[in-house]
Amino acid sequence: MRNPYDYIDQLVNADYRAISWDMGSFKRRSIDPLMFLRHRLGTARPWELMTIAVEGASIYNEHSVDLDKPIAVYPCWLPSQGFDQLADLCERPVSEDRAVRNNVNVPRRFRPVEGQDHCVVIYDFKDINTIDGMNWFRQLRKVIAQYPDVKFIAHGTASFRIIFGGDFDAATINPWFSAQNAQIMLPNGNKVQRSEIRKVMPWIKLLGYSIRRVNEREDICAYNIEAIRWAADNYLQNVDFKLAIEHDIDTNTPGGQYELRDARTSIYDTRSAVAFKPGDGVICDACSVAPKCKFYREGAVCGVSKTEAGKLAQAFGSRDADTILDGLSRIAEIQAERVGLDLEKEAATGERMPDTDKRLKDLFDSGQKIARLRKPELNGKGVQVNVGMVGGGTMVVQSTPQELIAGAVQALEARGVPRDKITDDVIVGLLESVAHRDGAAKIEDVIDAELVD
Repeated sequence: MRNPYDYIDQLVNADYRAISWDMGSFKRRSIDPLMFLRHRLGTARPWELMTIAVEGASIYNEHSVDLDKPIAVYPCWLPSQGFDQLADLCERPVSEDRAVRNNVNVPRRFRPVEGQDHCVVIYDFKDINTIDGMNWFRQLRKVIAQYPDVKFIAHGTASFRIIFGGDFDAATINPWFSAQNAQIMLPNGNKVQRSEIRKVMPWIKLLGYSIRRVNEREDICAYNIEAIRWAADNYLQNVDFKLAIEHDIDTNTPGGQYELRDARTSIYDTRSAVAFKPGDGVICDACSVAPKCKFYREGAVCGVSKTEAGKLAQAFGSRDADTILDGLSRIAEIQAERVGLDLEKEAATGERMPDTDKRLKDLFDSGQKIARLRKPELNGKGVQVNVGMVGGGTMVVQSTPQELIAGAVQALEARGVPRDKITDDVIVGLLESVAHRDGAAKIEDVIDAELVD
């Protein structure tokens, strides 16, 4: 828990004993954080303190009495330093460099300690709600996956999606920052104002709270602490806890419904059924029943196993929408490459490759899945996947090779080619130009639910 001066009472009551403190914060208050915590938490039981500055993150425990004698000092990496610098920190532990450990020009509180854990603090985060920020976060996750022996600590974000879904070993977060603005941090990663609490009562009751118990900012802070604890253990799991209402999805009926049932009796309450709206059952943040769904997670795909998104989550072992999109895009890239090679061989030999039709269908199936994740409102609709433009005409593919050929014919006619001149060779040439790009077909972007060449 970060910068606990204003909410130390709530931490003591919750028996929470892992603290981080920004150096600027305790210096501004003229506080010695070690003495402060020794006074409030005592020394009879273990606790840990991490003081953080851009120069490094220094670690202390209940036995520490001097800020100049840390038990470990981890390097801090900022996005402005670039990923090459992060890779260098991962490949060369600072504690193994004697020159760094004994550098008299560096204050003792920032000098690494021989034998300490190999750990790197990610000091700041870009806004992952922007394209640039999300691309940056994807690259960060790739680096984290590349160095499984390095521990990563997230500092400078309050997003549960990042903290608990980003493969970090630890993170700093301030529950008081939200509480003083009457903002409740739900265990599922969502944040709501105190005035909206009735919409999310199942999550409030989950932690044993009621409307009356989440009233003043001190109460909200206490709830936020418990919500963070719950998320640390359960955020990546579909936890089956009791709600007043559970959700099940009828995926067999077009325009089907969510049927809401009482968890205690397992009896369906058809009177409470709500419409299965476009966008429901795909991305949690776009789902109309998210406030009452126990499987809701910030930035995740639907966790209900009956939905297509739920099946994708099971297949990829992750509910993170961007992780799944990356996986689907890679699959589509490989499929497109194979289709391109098949079409090249067919054009060269004049013989039909036996697996081309199947690979084409698989490619467009992948495209439809990507499209629905990009635009959840397309869920339940036939998605058109554009794979090429010919002279102002679009070759649109629905689901079958037959429709592919029909789309090719329409595209050629739009270009002014008479139908009696459209031979098999002409169609094959068109498909080859669409599916094969310089020997390595790649799907770069998904825009407005279309795969665009």
